[in-house]
Amino acid sequence: MKGYTLLELMVVLFIFALLTGLVAPRLMTMYDTVQAAYQRDEIMSQISSLSYQAYQKGLNFRFETYPFKAENADYDVLKKNIKLDLAQEWQLIADKPIIFRANGACTGGLMHLKNDTISYPIQLIPPFCRAELKQ
Repeated sequence: MKGYTLLELMVVLFIFALLTGLVAPRLMTMYDTVQAAYQRDEIMSQISSLSYQAYQKGLNFRFETYPFKAENADYDVLKKNIKLDLAQEWQLIADKPIIFRANGACTGGLMHLKNDTISYPIQLIPPFCRAELKQ
């Protein structure tokens, strides 16, 4: 008679369960890392478009933080005209105010994209503030 004993099947199932227990948490961590990288890249693309938004609307403005804070002198203009689509947990903080001009140029500078667990330094390269991840 050919076949497997119940003990052999139980050992194989135990090994599969053990491997699954070791691999599943890593897969969740990897998924979270990939999701954060995707969100970061999308936000960097939006940051790169700020110069174009200033040019398109003919605005001069200072960028300090996002979500915008009421202490910013340009708060009303920014809130009404400048759109960034960040997930709720993300925020942008510039080391020093970055000036965007109506002609599409900017002063450049360093900003940090942060959430609860990760912080990415992003360098804005003048004159058109192309966003690059700073290493």
